[in-house]
Amino acid sequence: MEPLLKLLRENATLRPNQLAALLNTSETEVLNKIKAYEADRTLLGYRAIINEEKLSLEVVRAAIEVKIT
Repeated sequence: MEPLLKLLRENATLRPNQLAALLNTSETEVLNKIKAYEADRTLLGYRAIINEEKLSLEVVRAAIEVKIT
């Protein structure tokens, strides 16, 4: 995976100047790549990861295994 995409996957809140510094490239190049990824739908969106335990919500998770013979 391209390094810029890896960084965005790990932390989409990094600003273009921070990404440029981490990638040893220019901010303009980072911005151009991001715009290109958004245009060709490689980047579909950005999301927040929320700690549901902090929200005091009742969360139900289930793993279902089905075996057909």
